[in-house]
Amino acid sequence: MCEQHFTSGNSIEQPIGDNYRDVADFPGYRVGNDGSVWSCHIRGSGGLGAGWHRLAENTVRGGYKAVCLVRERKRYCVHIAPMVLRHFVGPCPDGLECCHEDGITAHNYVSNLRWDTHKNNLSDRKRHGTELRGTRNGLAKMDDDKVRQMLEESNNGAGVMYLSEKYGLSCASVSSILVGDTWTHIPRIGKRFTHRQYAIQKASESEPHVGLLEAGRIGGISRCTMWRLVRDGFMPSVMINDVYAIPVSALHPAAVKAARVARNAKIRMESAQ
Repeated sequence: MCEQHFTSGNSIEQPIGDNYRDVADFPGYRVGNDGSVWSCHIRGSGGLGAGWHRLAENTVRGGYKAVCLVRERKRYCVHIAPMVLRHFVGPCPDGLECCHEDGITAHNYVSNLRWDTHKNNLSDRKRHGTELRGTRNGLAKMDDDKVRQMLEESNNGAGVMYLSEKYGLSCASVSSILVGDTWTHIPRIGKRFTHRQYAIQKASESEPHVGLLEAGRIGGISRCTMWRLVRDGFMPSVMINDVYAIPVSALHPAAVKAARVARNAKIRMESAQ
């Protein structure tokens, strides 16, 4: 929670000159181009006085610095960095955000700040080594060595279900690792596939036919929809051990889409009769 505090030993008569600006929409506050924020509010009364006091900073989510400003008896937690930019550079252009040149969120002097795109902000994190990727993410269940081991096992023929059970991850998480959507800093060997292309490739290597559930996963549709396509003759299938099995070659996105379009057209024609 953002709370208002005054630092001791930092009183001056008033912060004046071009290095300070009145905070817009918050009477009785000024912000300096060094990132300092000042108040002339009289403690406990809510009124404005002649003496200025520097406000102590609070550390909020993400490690950013903020101060608590009061307006009409309501408290507002205001981030310091974008406040400095707004008052010394100008309003934030659409689609941009506040960036720190040196990557240190406590350095909120104007020369260290800029408006830039989210993409460039993420590039700064990579350059500064502050990006929360891999083991830097406290929620990560894997580490670099485990990911390399998983990729090697996959290249040797291990399936997604097997890897999911072995490493305690969901099938979707395993698939994201294998196709390079996550843990992108670990180099991949060979062609990068989409999730569906990867599933088709692995299924083709191990078994030319798959069951309804797996066929639905590969084709990007539900098991029930896949069963209806098979039942109505729009998707080729064979019976293996009294179970429907669909050839993997028929599960490419274009083929599945064409089958659904044809079935829907037939349903509409029958309804119109």
